[in-house]
Amino acid sequence: MANQYVGIDVAKATLDVAIGSDGELVQVENNEAGIARLLERLGEVEPTLVVLEATGGYETVVAGAIVGRGIAVAVVNPRQVRDFAKATGVLAKTDRIDARVLARFAEAVRPEPRPLPTAEAKELEEYLSRRRQLVDMLTMEKNRQSIATTERMKKSLKKHIDWLEEALRRANDDIDKAIRNSQEMKTIVGESKDQPIKLTVTRDNRRTEILTNAVEKKGEWRIGISFDSTQLNTREPVGIASAAAWALDQNLRVLRLTGKALGQVGTGERAARDTISGPIGIGQIIVNTVLSGGFIGLFPVLMMISLSLGVMNLLPIPMLDGGQIMVLGVEKVMSWFGKTLSMVAKERIQLTGLAIVLLLMVTVIFFDVSRLVSK
Repeated sequence: MANQYVGIDVAKATLDVAIGSDGELVQVENNEAGIARLLERLGEVEPTLVVLEATGGYETVVAGAIVGRGIAVAVVNPRQVRDFAKATGVLAKTDRIDARVLARFAEAVRPEPRPLPTAEAKELEEYLSRRRQLVDMLTMEKNRQSIATTERMKKSLKKHIDWLEEALRRANDDIDKAIRNSQEMKTIVGESKDQPIKLTVTRDNRRTEILTNAVEKKGEWRIGISFDSTQLNTREPVGIASAAAWALDQNLRVLRLTGKALGQVGTGERAARDTISGPIGIGQIIVNTVLSGGFIGLFPVLMMISLSLGVMNLLPIPMLDGGQIMVLGVEKVMSWFGKTLSMVAKERIQLTGLAIVLLLMVTVIFFDVSRLVSK
C-alpha cells in the first residue's frame, strides 16, 4: 500500500502498532516472537516510514530489526510528539492513542529516517542474527535447568545461563550502538533547549531515570555529566588483606596511567599544557576535592600526587633521584675500565640538572597560569 505511515508505541512488555493514523491497530509482545509477527505484518503493508519514540533503550531491538528489513525508521524525541499532540488537540495519554499520534505525526511531519550505509546495515543484521541465536540458546538452557535432577548439572547450566545473559546484554549494546550516534544525542539536546530531558541509565541491569536541563553555551545547548560527590564518602567494610590488595591495585593503576600520559605527551598525542600541573594546579585540585567531598576525599588525591611525584623523581634528570642513579650507573661502568668521573664533570652534570628542573618549574607554572587565564 502506497504512502503508508506506521507509528509504534514501545513499552517494556508490548508494542502497540498503528498502521496509518486511522487504520489497523495491532498489539504484539516486545520479544523475539512478537517482533517476528510485527516484521511479517510490516512486510505485507510495506510502509513508507515507521516512527518510534526514544524510550530509554526499549525501542533498540525492534528499531534495529525493522531497519534490518530495509524499512525506513525514525526514532524521534518524545517532546516533539507531545508538542504535536497538543497542537492537534490530542491530550489523552493511552498506549493506543500514542500509537495513533505517532502515525499521524509521521504523516504530517515526515521526520527524516536514519538509513544505515550498506556496511553498517550488514553489521546490524549480524548483530540481530547473533541476538536471536543467544535468545534461542538461553531458552533451551533454561528449559534444561528446569528438568535437571543433579546439583552438578544444575550448577553447570546456571554457569552457562549466566554467560549467555551477559552475552545477550553485550549484543543489545552492540545493536544500540549500531543505530545510534553522538549526532542524534546532540540533536535531541538541541531540540529540547531549556525543557527537561529524561535520561535512562542502565547500570548493573537496573534502569534509573534522570531528569536534567540543557544550558546554552556559545550558541549550543549542552548537558554535563559529573560524579556524584555524595558517593565520595561511601565506604565499604573490608578486612586488612582486602584493603591492602585494593591499595596495591590502585597504586599500580595510577602508575600505569601516569606512564601512559607521559608517553602520550612525548609522542605528541596529548598536549603537555593539559596534562601536567604545577603547584597552582595541584592547589586547585585539592580545594575542589575538599569542597565536593570533604577532607576525607583528600586521601586518594594525596596518594595520586605522591605517586606522580615519585614517578617524576625517577626520571633520568640530574638533581633528581633518577639522575643520581644514572650517574652512579655511568660511574660503575667507567670503573670497569679503570676510569672515574671528575669533580668538574659531576658539578657540570648537577648544574645542568638544576637548569632543567628550574625550566620545568617555570613551564608548569606557566601552564597553570595560562589555564586560569583561558577560563
